[in-house]
Amino acid sequence: MADAARGAGMVFFCNPNNPTGTVHPADAVEDFVRRVKRTSPDTAILIDEAYV
Repeated sequence: MADAARGAGMVFFCNPNNPTGTVHPADAVEDFVRRVKRTSPDTAILIDEAYV
């Protein structure tokens, strides 16, 4: 999924996922952020963890 961010202005990461309720562990979120920044350094990342 991080590879799909190439050239995007922003990616939105909702954790836990809505509507499935899937909770991603902190290390998976951190890995995703690292991969997006490496693949597309100008892409903003918005992480919604309101219910964590």
